[in-house]
Amino acid sequence: MDRLLQLEEEHGKAIIELEGQLLALDKRLSHLESRQEVMVNEAKAAARSASYEATQGVAFDLARRVGALEARAKLEARGKIAPSEAD
Repeated sequence: MDRLLQLEEEHGKAIIELEGQLLALDKRLSHLESRQEVMVNEAKAAARSASYEATQGVAFDLARRVGALEARAKLEARGKIAPSEAD
């Protein structure tokens, strides 16, 4: 009978210890999940920023080229340069 009470006490302590470990793991998991959400949001923001910068670079290049073509067309129209031949 004493052995049974001893085993019950040992099991009770083990259960309490396991419960503490489970609570610590649950807390750690919650922290990791919230950190993951932060990382995902940061990655999305970085992707949006990179996309915007790439788009702006292309738009700037197109505007520069169109401006150059317009300037050349004006000069050709005024007869200041020879018309370019189509390739």
